[in-house]
Amino acid sequence: MDIENCDIIKIDYNIFLQKKKNYIYNDIICDNLQKKKKELIQNYSCFNEKYDSKFLWEKKKMKKHFYNKPHDKYNNYYKNNSYNSGSNINTISQDKKVYTFTTNKFNTNKEKKLFISLLNKLSESNKDTIYNNITDIITNYNYIEELLDIIYIYIGKNNDKLYSKIISDIKNINDDIFYQNMYKLNYHLDKQYQDINIMLDENYDTYCDYKKYKLKFQNIFEMLIDLSNDDTKIHDFLEKINTDIYNIIHNEKEVKSYIINYYLDLLFVLSKKYKIEKIDIDFTKYDKSTKFIIDKFNF
Repeated sequence: MDIENCDIIKIDYNIFLQKKKNYIYNDIICDNLQKKKKELIQNYSCFNEKYDSKFLWEKKKMKKHFYNKPHDKYNNYYKNNSYNSGSNINTISQDKKVYTFTTNKFNTNKEKKLFISLLNKLSESNKDTIYNNITDIITNYNYIEELLDIIYIYIGKNNDKLYSKIISDIKNINDDIFYQNMYKLNYHLDKQYQDINIMLDENYDTYCDYKKYKLKFQNIFEMLIDLSNDDTKIHDFLEKINTDIYNIIHNEKEVKSYIINYYLDLLFVLSKKYKIEKIDIDFTKYDKSTKFIIDKFNF
């Protein structure tokens, strides 16, 4: 076809709509897609967590309207009870909490339970009150490394600056414990994700765990980078990790793409502060996702 001599081809809009409709409903086997969707939701935890922000927002407005109706007995009850006072640390914040988990997962004493409870309530609007109570706990708690382990769980889920402030306070109160804990950080990819191919359908749950595992260390690295600006020990520690991961990437032989991608993603976080030499690997050994990550470095 001589493209230069071709004119614009015009198609009637109604014909286009009809073709589009026929393509969607006739050419695609919807039953198979629905079957696959149902299978994923039933079998894999990644697809079971639902968050409908619009629904939650509308529900919140309805509750606010209900409890603020004039002369409503519920409104008077909640206003007159002491635990609804804004100065009480048990107040349920109206804004979004960063992350929560149950204390039942831990063999906890009273102080640790209170620490977890305060972290669950922590938000931008109540942070000053919550921080004061958290500071009291970490100042007087005898096993501060236990509190570090807990706060790292939160950071692993969501690297909010509110959590970084608590880490900084712990470091200021007992820097020896903080550094000992930091030096034990094992960021190498766990063998359970290397011994099998997690990209296969039957290993999808393991793939979901792998994503959470990687996010944990990405968040921890970002938090440590923020703290490293005023701390040479953290700076030197991250610099060693940076070199180690760079060497791992270049020394790995015949590994799956997601394994090399794990280290590339961690290295990309570190590249925000530390210089990264050009990555020279054989792209033919890996899928396109690997090259996509390397392109983000802008060498």
